Amino acid sequence: MPQSRTINNELVLVKMGPRGNLNLERSCLYTAWDEPCYGRVKQILISYSAYSINSIQMVYELNGEEVLGERHGGDGDFFESIRFGTGHYITSISGHYGYVNRDDPMTICSLKFSTASYLHGRGPTTASYGPFGRETGTLFRFDTKGIDSLRGFHGTSSSTHLSSIGVYFALPNVKHLSQSGEQPALRSIAGMTMVALPPP
Repeated sequence: MPQSRTINNELVLVKMGPRGNLNLERSCLYTAWDEPCYGRVKQILISYSAYSINSIQMVYELNGEEVLGERHGGDGDFFESIRFGTGHYITSISGHYGYVNRDDPMTICSLKFSTASYLHGRGPTTASYGPFGRETGTLFRFDTKGIDSLRGFHGTSSSTHLSSIGVYFALPNVKHLSQSGEQPALRSIAGMTMVALPPP
């Protein structure tokens, strides 16, 4: 699975994916989107049909305010709003991708979200949302590898469907080295290692 590291708002992020339609032969029909480190995911809006995911849209908590991201995809037959309360974190995102019809392009067929809550020192209390769409095709799964480590999404979409999806994970207490081998400046805030890379 493709992955790369990047720096956004001085967080060390790992970019995983995307999974789904990666062979965008008619690229003019698709839009690539990227939402790294917008803030904690507070809400996910999903439009879907009985066979596939039509669109996804996130609400992020950024600087104490809730910010609605752009919608990626089009309208479906069904709509679902998933709201995550205080102390609830997304621990995994899974789904399927494939072909709805033989002549149609590959698309995201289903999505499912799992969460955990660590309130009051207890836990984890787990929950799952979905699956939305149809569980057919190739299975994929992203695990967040830690509490509150999900830091954004990326992927591609058309005017009618979500074509691919990937995630950003934050890596606490990790240094990021430049290609020259130089060690960047490092500082820690609230247990999170922050790094500032020198310019390329």
